[in-house]
Amino acid sequence: MLALRIADVRIEVEERAFSVDEAKRAREAFYTSASGFVMPAVSIDGARIGDGRPGPVATKLRALYIEQARHEAI
Repeated sequence: MLALRIADVRIEVEERAFSVDEAKRAREAFYTSASGFVMPAVSIDGARIGDGRPGPVATKLRALYIEQARHEAI
């Protein structure tokens, strides 16, 4: 289970509501979907997030998700 893998690598998770303005001020961001897994977001409404490149947490989460999906594939 991916949640357990996240705990293994000690990624702190906070789930809460946030505004678009707060998201635009984030150091990094990502979104999830069934087909895209975990995708880093580098901008929101044209506003650059952080330095405009995928951040380390989003990159790590994507790698963990893909690894887990491959492990669980039939």
